[in-house]
Amino acid sequence: PHVTDAVASWHQETRDLALQLTGLVSSPVAIKLPRTHVGDPQRRIIDDADALCAAAQFRAEYTVPNAAGPIEVTADLRGRSLIVSMKVDAPEDRVSTKARLNWLLRQLQKSAHDDLHVVAHWPRTKATTQAPLAEIREHPGALDFPARPNPATAFTVRMVRHVGARFAGSRSFIREIEDIVPAFYAQVGQRLKVWQPPPPKLNPARQEATPSDSSDSDSSPSAPEPEVHHSS
Repeated sequence: PHVTDAVASWHQETRDLALQLTGLVSSPVAIKLPRTHVGDPQRRIIDDADALCAAAQFRAEYTVPNAAGPIEVTADLRGRSLIVSMKVDAPEDRVSTKARLNWLLRQLQKSAHDDLHVVAHWPRTKATTQAPLAEIREHPGALDFPARPNPATAFTVRMVRHVGARFAGSRSFIREIEDIVPAFYAQVGQRLKVWQPPPPKLNPARQEATPSDSSDSDSSPSAPEPEVHHSS
């Protein structure tokens, strides 16, 4: 009962946080739920209680209209820390990790939070590399994975806050989480953009071969007029 009560309180806080974010961004922010939990709150409590016992973490995800991805919120009981993150795919038109990382860093130029970190995800492995954003700005190679010649495929930007004893008090915990999530959105969420492949370019050879002389078009036979059928 104690675990399920804690989970129910967490679910209430996630709803309150969604309302807070909705007010701050003036757009509807929704809690992202697995299909099995939609319309079945009791199943959600049981599953989240099992996850809490296994990992000692509360978790929630939020979707913000037109954001680069969902906002993931984690309350780590063992580490007494709060983690807010967003993951984006790396741009496929950059061939090196450095170029892909520069694409990300340009979007975070005005992000000045000391507790921001970047995680690099690599192809064909679950292993990741991670470094503080401030360190990466000075030394981009801090995220390199020597055993992986292929470039990183995605990046996760995380805000990590160690709250210590404040984690134990319900009021202080709520204050902390209702502070860090909007702070993350201000520093990261509203700045990240999804990479879009560029439109195809004209093929110069085909462009030169395409007739553009008006006289050519005048000498060509005109297309027949389309038939028009009138309903009676």
